[in-house]
Amino acid sequence: MSTKSSLYIVLLILLVACKTSDIESRSVKDLGERSGQIPSTAARVTPGQSAEFRPELTSTVAGSDAEAAPITLTRTPILERTSGTSSAASVPVDNTLSTEALVSNDVDDQPASSPDAAPQIISFTASPDRVSPGDTVKLSWQAVGSKAEMVECLHLDDHPCLPKEYLPVPLEGTRSVIIPEDARYNVQFVLVAKGNNENDRVDKVMLIPVTCPTTWFFEGAPDPETSCPEQEVVTSQAAWQTFEHGTMMWIASTERIHTFFDNSTSGIRTDQWAPSMPESDPSIVPPDGLYQPIRGFGLVWREFKDVLGWATAPEFAFEVVYQCSVYLP
Repeated sequence: MSTKSSLYIVLLILLVACKTSDIESRSVKDLGERSGQIPSTAARVTPGQSAEFRPELTSTVAGSDAEAAPITLTRTPILERTSGTSSAASVPVDNTLSTEALVSNDVDDQPASSPDAAPQIISFTASPDRVSPGDTVKLSWQAVGSKAEMVECLHLDDHPCLPKEYLPVPLEGTRSVIIPEDARYNVQFVLVAKGNNENDRVDKVMLIPVTCPTTWFFEGAPDPETSCPEQEVVTSQAAWQTFEHGTMMWIASTERIHTFFDNSTSGIRTDQWAPSMPESDPSIVPPDGLYQPIRGFGLVWREFKDVLGWATAPEFAFEVVYQCSVYLP
C-alpha cells in the first residue's frame, strides 16, 4: 500500500471518530436544551461515559380562571455522570408524558364514618366460621354512623337473640369471644349501626354453627345437628311403671320423673317425694288388678291420673344407660 493511500485511511478514521464524538455530545446537549431546565454545558460528557436522566414531575396552573385553567406538565431532567462504556451513540429519552395516570382515582368510593352519615354496616365477619365449645372466635366489622353496638347470644336460653343487653363497640374494630362449654347448635351476634336519630338504625345478625361435642351411643340416633346429646353416656339406678295410657320412669342421677303419654306427649317433673311423706293416698282405692302408684310416681300420677289411668303393675327397679338431648329451641 502506498504512503498516500495510508494517509487517506488515517484521515478517514480521524474524521469518523470526531463525528461520533460530536454526535454523542450534541445528543446530550440537545436534550438539555430542549427541556429548557438545565444549561447545555451540563449535558456534555466525554467519550466512554454514559448519561442518565431522572425526570421530576411538577404541575402549575396557568391563568386566573380556575374553571378553565389548563394544567401544564413539565419534566426537569437531572443529569448524572456515571463511569462506564456506552455502546450507544446517544442517550434516548422519551419526552412524552401521559396525564392519564395522574387524573385516575384509585380511592375506594366508600362513605366516610360521620355522625351525619346514614347508618350502614359495610362488613361483619367471623373467623373461624364454625366453632366448637371452648373455641375462640374473632369478629371483625366496619360500620358507618354515629355509634355501633353489639349483642351476644351464646346460650340456648338466649335464643331467640333478643336485644336485652347492648355492648357499645367502635364503628370499626375486632373482638375475640370465647365460646362457652355448654354452647350448642349455634351462637349469634348482632351488630347495630345507629344514626343521630335513635330510630335510624341498621342491624345485621351473624349465626355461627357450633359443632356438637358428643355423639349418640346407639344406632339410629337423631342427627346431632338438630338433636345434640347433652352429655356423654350415663349409667344410673332407675325405676319403671306402666299405666293404662302411658308409662313413668324415675332416674336416680337426675332425681327426675319422666312421664310418657299414649298420645305421644311427655312431661318431666322433679321428684318431690321425701321419706317423711306417706307413700300413697289411702283414700284412693284402685279397681281389682290395677294399682295406685306410690312415692314420687304417686305424687306425679295424682296430677295426671285422668290422662294416665291406673297403673297396670307395680313399679320395678333397673339400671339405665342413657343420654339426654338438648333440643334447638
